[in-house]
Formats: sequence, C-alpha cells, structure tokens
Amino acid sequence: MNQSDACGVSVRRSRSVRQGFTRPLLVQTLRTFPSFRQASDFVALRLNSRLNYRLAIQQTPAGAWAVCRVMRGGV
Repeated sequence: MNQSDACGVSVRRSRSVRQGFTRPLLVQTLRTFPSFRQASDFVALRLNSRLNYRLAIQQTPAGAWAVCRVMRGGV
C-alpha cells in the first residue's frame, strides 16, 4: 500500500490525447476588446497583412477579449 492509499487520496497523472497538446502556450497580449467580434476583426486585419502570424483570442476574467501573439508552444 502506498502513502496516498493510506490517506484515501487518489493521485492520477493526466494523460493527453496527443503529444502536441502537452505544451502550454506562451503568449503576449497585444490588445483587449469588449466584444469577441471586435477581437476577431482585429485578428482578420492582422492575418490579411501577414499570414505567418500566430494569434490567439482569450477571454479575460473581466469578460473582455484579449488578442495575444503566440510566442511558443502549441501544435
């Protein structure tokens, strides 16, 4: 019996679906917007000028939408 069994705690290692999903994204916030539509339009404008941009849209705890540049990670 290991120590976690003795105290009634179950410890599991998380398993990813594929290895590509194990690397977290390292992002830098470029701008925040009050609506997803505005953030999406900003991303579309950026991608029209350069197709090699790696951008992500994230919702902030305050309910705003942040457009971020992906610096490292992901698939």
